[in-house]
Amino acid sequence: MTFDHGNGPIGSAGAHFVLVPMMAQGHTIPMTDMARLLAEHGAQVSFITTPVNASRLAGFAADVETAGLPVQLVELRFPTGEFGLPDGCENIDMIESKGLVVSFMEACAALREPLMAHLRQQQRSPPSCIISDMMHWWTGDIARELGIPRLTFSGCCGFSSLVRYIISHNKVLENVTDENELITIPGFPTQLELTKAKCPGSLFIPGFEKIREKMYEEELRCDGVIINSFEELETLYTESLEQVTRKKVWTVGPMCLCHRDSNTMATRGNKASMDEAQCLQWLDSMKPGSVIFVSFGSLASTTPQQLVELGLGLEASNKPFIWVIKAGGKFPEVEEWLADGFEERVKDRGMIIRGWAPQVMILWHQAIGGFVTHCGWNSTIEGICAGVPMITWPHFAEQFLNEKLVVDVLKTGLEVGVKGVTQWGNEQQEVMVTRDAVEKAVYTLMGEGEAAQELRMRAKDYAIKARRAFGEEDKLCTSLATVGINRYIISHNKVLENVTDENELITIPGFPTQLELTKAKCPGSLFIPGFEKIREKMYEEELRKFVRSAELLCCLLRADLLALHSIFVHFRMHKFPTFFSRPTPPAAPAFSGKLSFLPSAKTAGCVWRSSESYSSWQKYTIKDHCNVLLLIDAYVVNPATRR
Repeated sequence: MTFDHGNGPIGSAGAHFVLVPMMAQGHTIPMTDMARLLAEHGAQVSFITTPVNASRLAGFAADVETAGLPVQLVELRFPTGEFGLPDGCENIDMIESKGLVVSFMEACAALREPLMAHLRQQQRSPPSCIISDMMHWWTGDIARELGIPRLTFSGCCGFSSLVRYIISHNKVLENVTDENELITIPGFPTQLELTKAKCPGSLFIPGFEKIREKMYEEELRCDGVIINSFEELETLYTESLEQVTRKKVWTVGPMCLCHRDSNTMATRGNKASMDEAQCLQWLDSMKPGSVIFVSFGSLASTTPQQLVELGLGLEASNKPFIWVIKAGGKFPEVEEWLADGFEERVKDRGMIIRGWAPQVMILWHQAIGGFVTHCGWNSTIEGICAGVPMITWPHFAEQFLNEKLVVDVLKTGLEVGVKGVTQWGNEQQEVMVTRDAVEKAVYTLMGEGEAAQELRMRAKDYAIKARRAFGEEDKLCTSLATVGINRYIISHNKVLENVTDENELITIPGFPTQLELTKAKCPGSLFIPGFEKIREKMYEEELRKFVRSAELLCCLLRADLLALHSIFVHFRMHKFPTFFSRPTPPAAPAFSGKLSFLPSAKTAGCVWRSSESYSSWQKYTIKDHCNVLLLIDAYVVNPATRR
């Protein structure tokens, strides 16, 4: 399926992103949001999928086609038969046993050659960058062969990504045999203790260890990390992740906020198994903030006994609810129980959805006042954006870490009381949560007590911060500066070329803040005979990659921050924008492009104007640019002359 919109921004001059999601709903959905955002800002997007998964993306495909966005769904045949998988088993949620996980991952890796063949055919618009799920380790080979960057996307937040990185690369679990042993996470910026069973990477799947090792090896070689979060939500943890990985981490979220109407919300992820209009009509009939929404994601498969306990707890709470159940086909006894009086008893205040539900559409309705969630990151960030407090019910993987973030760090939720782990593929081992625990949690969260009101207040506050982050700072571009910008400026402006005294104090030109160093303390000052030519090649390659990164990343989510040829927008700190350039000729001084010389403005926009002391702020919008002149609101500005 190809969408080619003729005179749009696609073509050799535009950036072309290749998105390779993991074939699992929780991994794929945020990448469809990313594809939409990239395309809305002028990039061409190739979205790699398979026939079965493409059918689930029919709503997304129709939406981007209607919007005239340059998105191409590239369907590759998934080799189920060659790897012993059932016909049509093209998504993680279709795997019936853990024994098939390794075969599924090997089938994914077998897509390397057909994907490479497809990308080599794109001569009119060759790929500029690959953004792939970290589980697709094999895409690193493709990126290196094509000479383009590869950024990884895991679908997790910074908090859980940092824990996983520390555990995996420091082999924290290697000698721990007791699943219930409490482990202190070393090097984590705040005190954090977890049992081994609740740690990411603890799930044992025969034969998966080699695949995991390849994933971790490629993680070390990637060109950067993308997470669906926002800076103000977890600054400490994203900054710590950058420090330990020594990779640029772009917080690009919350990407679910790209949906601006109920139609795109309803088709997000898959076709809903119920009538959206009927659902909205039911919600409209309820009082604001009165309904509790219950949903456990696409992979959590709850036992019939636990579903019955959950349902009886919801009934006993006497609160209106929407309950999404994904057990119909597997557990006929649940259907029998629902039909045996339960649905009749709750028909006036309960809606039951069997199968896929338009979660964002429901969460963002004013009638929703709370969210019982399995703590998958997509659900968690959607709940944060909706401004609703949560009852946490984690099942496996990083979900227990997301619970820690919500309950202990953000303080926007409360635990239902899950003590053990529901290991994926072994659902019958689930630890029961009683109807009394469910009733108590719902009653507390939806009540008028002081604790509930504080939860609601903090939840609303984070929703405001999320929308502000998405609307004004739009990520990926706001973090343009590379790690070690001072070394970049020193090397490419040849700052040390005519300095002979090792102790001479040098002011670094074009650095966004005042910085002075002696030559001896500058990067690149070490003299090694014969190394200069090697260093020049390194810097040439770095410049090539930096310019490419600037061109790519600037166009992602903010058209107003497009790279201006030799001038780059630099956001080393989130709210201190400056311009810097490589001077032409080399003898010319580099300039700083602080916007503090502009008069005060009250117009809403995207670019911050700071005072020299960075103590007060005004907003400006870059509306257009030409030959390094900027149209900022009503002003034509030359950053070089500050006029």
